[in-house]
Amino acid sequence: MIKIFKAELYKIVHLTSMKTFILLTILAFGGGAFVPVLFSATSVKNYLFETSDIFSFIIIIMVVSLTILDYNAKTMKNIVSSGVSLPSIYLARMLSIFVMVAVTLLVAMVAGGIGAYIKLGGMGEGDVTVGTGISLVESYFLQLIYLIGIACITHLVTTLFRNTVLSLVVSLGLSICGNMINALIEERLKIDLSGYSLPDVLDSIDKMSLSSDFFLHFGVVTGGILIICSLLGIFVFNKRSLA
Repeated sequence: MIKIFKAELYKIVHLTSMKTFILLTILAFGGGAFVPVLFSATSVKNYLFETSDIFSFIIIIMVVSLTILDYNAKTMKNIVSSGVSLPSIYLARMLSIFVMVAVTLLVAMVAGGIGAYIKLGGMGEGDVTVGTGISLVESYFLQLIYLIGIACITHLVTTLFRNTVLSLVVSLGLSICGNMINALIEERLKIDLSGYSLPDVLDSIDKMSLSSDFFLHFGVVTGGILIICSLLGIFVFNKRSLA
């Protein structure tokens, strides 16, 4: 699986479309600070929090594009014929996508931070403290945990439908209806998913530390999503024709 993972990661990193996507991310989040309609923050920290709620939609578009690539190019049979097991191929491709999610999020936050810093002529209202730095680190890792869950679901959906438009519609729909889905799961399975939405997470960042119960709970919920979606994805990947 490690060889497939390295091969998938190498392929993604060298894709012209991926380089373009990263460039557009820099322009969107860094340049967004200079658009009056989009920028109302009074500090770099607030700007990063305000722009983060749209990032799940960006990640969905990226994951669908990367997952559908081999199906559209009709190269999946070549990957399978390498002799590596289908579960290993599915998991390696998913892990390579997770790496790109982490990189893209970091690029977006750095570009947004620099843009907001230049626009405000500094960090903005309030003194810069160790707590501010910790909050930004927490923000990155909490968003990453959340976005990995989104990416895992999107990867499963795209593997199932293997159609760009349909995969985007379904994945975006699931993201938009996330709160309703959470409520339904809580009611049926008696599982507490309170706070499992990006706005709720960001609102709670100032009250948390890396060792908080919420952080642990958030990670456990995402871990459950990863396990369920990975098993379903492997099942679908095994059963469906690769043609």
